[in-house]
Amino acid sequence: MNIKERPGARRFILRRGFRPYIDREGYWDGYNAIDSDGHQVALTGRWGKQMRLMVAEGHFGKIVTRTWLSRYGRYYARIVEN
Repeated sequence: MNIKERPGARRFILRRGFRPYIDREGYWDGYNAIDSDGHQVALTGRWGKQMRLMVAEGHFGKIVTRTWLSRYGRYYARIVEN
């Protein structure tokens, strides 16, 4: 599997304290995050790709990975490989 790490995006995500935003249905859409102040933020481009990679790696725990894969599992391989 060819996974492209984006070190600058990872530092940005960690510095801002972003974590996946789990909606009321219990799913993460792969694009929205919560910052350290509790505000919802849309992650686009390289930040979104890096956040999805970090979730796939289990950086935010197994619960987040399962909520994402249970809804978007069929896209998992394609998203992570890009």
